[in-house]
Amino acid sequence: MASNVQNAVEQTLLDELESYLKAVQRSSDPSIDLQAHFRKIELLSKSLPPGTHPQLKHYLQSKSYRKAQLWLSGRGAENEDGSCKK
Repeated sequence: MASNVQNAVEQTLLDELESYLKAVQRSSDPSIDLQAHFRKIELLSKSLPPGTHPQLKHYLQSKSYRKAQLWLSGRGAENEDGSCKK
């Protein structure tokens, strides 16, 4: 399957989003630190280059991490439209 990953930051962000989504599934485990994942995702989001696709930026700013993960994985067509107006 094709990917929308264009650079190393986006690849690292995709990896972190996937790690975060797995952690959410195990969030009843007290050793899981979701805040650490949030901090990494925020840091990576701020490190994206100026030419980053606006749709990806939108997902990240909206904290739609599953949508961002699908988009970066080349599976953006699986994303359902949200309630926000673009």
